[in-house]
Amino acid sequence: MDSAPLRFRAGTIGVAFSALIVFASPSVAQTTGPTREELELPPPQTTGPTGGVRIDRDANFRQNCPFDNSELTTALQGVTWTDVAGGEVAPQILRSLSTVTVPQGTQPLSVVCDIRDAANAALRRDGWIATVQIPQQELTDRLQLQVVSARISELRITGDPGPYRDQIARQMAPLQQLSPLNERDAERILLNANDIPGLSMRLSLAPAGGEPGEVIGNLAVEYTPYAVFLNARNYNSKRIGRETLFGRFEYYGLTGLADLTYIGAQTTLDFEEQQIVQAGHEFGVGPDNVRIGASVTYAWSNPTIANLDLSTKTLIANLEASYPLVRSVNLFADASIGFDYVDQKTDVVNFPLSKDALRTLYVRGNLFGQRRRLDGSVFLSYSAYLEARRGLDIFGATEFGAFGLAETDGISASRPFGDSRAFVVRGGVDVTASLAQFFGVRARGEGQWTDKPLLNYDEFSIGNLTIGRGYDPGANSGDRAIGGAFEVTADPVQRPGLRAQLFGFYDVVKIENLDLGTPERSRTLESVGGGLRLFFGEGLRAEVAYAKPLDRALFNDTEKPPERVLFSITTKFPALFQ
Repeated sequence: MDSAPLRFRAGTIGVAFSALIVFASPSVAQTTGPTREELELPPPQTTGPTGGVRIDRDANFRQNCPFDNSELTTALQGVTWTDVAGGEVAPQILRSLSTVTVPQGTQPLSVVCDIRDAANAALRRDGWIATVQIPQQELTDRLQLQVVSARISELRITGDPGPYRDQIARQMAPLQQLSPLNERDAERILLNANDIPGLSMRLSLAPAGGEPGEVIGNLAVEYTPYAVFLNARNYNSKRIGRETLFGRFEYYGLTGLADLTYIGAQTTLDFEEQQIVQAGHEFGVGPDNVRIGASVTYAWSNPTIANLDLSTKTLIANLEASYPLVRSVNLFADASIGFDYVDQKTDVVNFPLSKDALRTLYVRGNLFGQRRRLDGSVFLSYSAYLEARRGLDIFGATEFGAFGLAETDGISASRPFGDSRAFVVRGGVDVTASLAQFFGVRARGEGQWTDKPLLNYDEFSIGNLTIGRGYDPGANSGDRAIGGAFEVTADPVQRPGLRAQLFGFYDVVKIENLDLGTPERSRTLESVGGGLRLFFGEGLRAEVAYAKPLDRALFNDTEKPPERVLFSITTKFPALFQ
């Protein structure tokens, strides 16, 4: 648990003894319970724009032209497209070729090669694995060109598919039905199969040596049955214990349903002030790759406060189903619906100070994308999410009592006017752009909107875990918020197995509180700093940063928070040894 902002609320004195304690002591007022950001452990990542999929095709679209040095000329009026047997070309390929134009008037004979190359470029642009060739012909005013489109005549699975060989074979069967073969359609099939956690795939296409256009698909599969993630950082406040240790173990394929099972834990370095444990399981359903997941998180906190025995216990249960909307190598989008069950209780000694109960239904959309240069390197990556949440009055949720103040089972809530049934909209966007070989920029924004005061867990918390590097997590929070984190970066070292990145940042966040009688309705906080990130392949990442807060965290603070040196080290096994 970490510090939450001190706020004086009109009308709370005399409701309950717990409310008297809140207003009597700033120390207690700042410890109404950890916020959502402080309790959320890093989630498993099972989807993304690339998905570990790659298609390699053996094709050469820059063919030699035998007419480059010819002095002959021709005057073409159009092109007739045929397949390799002289028949009709597939309509979808003809649509791609309709963009190819024929130069009018007398042209050098090499113009036929220019038209061929333009046709190949059009097919490649639309993802067709096909090539255009010039057959022998008596040249008239119409050029005859043949289109050789690929189809997979045989699919070979190599590598270790683990327990998924039969499932992969079933999911890959549609590949052999793609005729003509389109790279984007093949990517979708591969990405659907690649939703299986622990699998990565690469499809290589090579000529089969039989009929023109027949290719062999060599599917290289790599199965990793488990992964371990470890992290150490010092993002927390001194009261809760700055340094934390986090670990998560993931196992893939426990039931064979494209599933992921994980357990995780986080603790402060002294193992006394805060502990969080989590367990979860998710699996795939049906050919459309609907995923269903459930998780349970339990946290208990005992912050270091002189002469005060304060403790908070939090239970978070989540059930979610997601459906992929768009899937390609460079773009992924999904939609999900879920339910959160949250209980949070704070005690002073053995006396209940506050108790919250949230039962929330939500819908969420996620977007991940990237843009690549001609050499395949990524120059732009972006992600975004939008979430709408509605609290439900079920299963003992916090409600308003006889005095119009929020309570749960007769115990005062963390916020006297907090509404457990509030409608909340959250969103965020993250964009990273490479401006040159070594320089780049990043912009990240987050926001939250509601029309009612919220309980402690639902408020937007500023600080090192969200926006506002240099401020302690939960140093201030609000019902509404809008903020941005902006970086300029330079990568002086870029080589296999090591990348070093220097960065400077500016963070700004504005929060707004809707509570009756709040002494400060809105506040803007800024911070600046810079640091160094080190990436050692896929298995190890380290970051150290200097952060300087530019504002007082609370209206009644006498000074700005001190400058901080922040560090974070993250490693992943077995990737660290690969």
